[in-house]
Amino acid sequence: MKMRIQEIREIAGKMGVKAGEMNRTELIRAIQRAEGNADCYAARQGHECDQMNCFWRKDCIGALSKHYEESRDCSVKKSDYLSRKITST
Repeated sequence: MKMRIQEIREIAGKMGVKAGEMNRTELIRAIQRAEGNADCYAARQGHECDQMNCFWRKDCIGALSKHYEESRDCSVKKSDYLSRKITST
């Protein structure tokens, strides 16, 4: 099950990350940076992720799958797809 944004905000607060108006992706990446890890949440191409021990891995793969499915929608123009951010809240 995907973690709720409020739970992510609580984790961020414990790590000293100020959530402000960050969306899910921005917030998780900020937490990854605070941990000293690569801020790669939902950024891997082709669903390939070599970070097997990452806390965010399951949620990340889900975000990538959603993003991939949206990109396959023929009603979405390529330029619109490339300019959109991944936002999963």
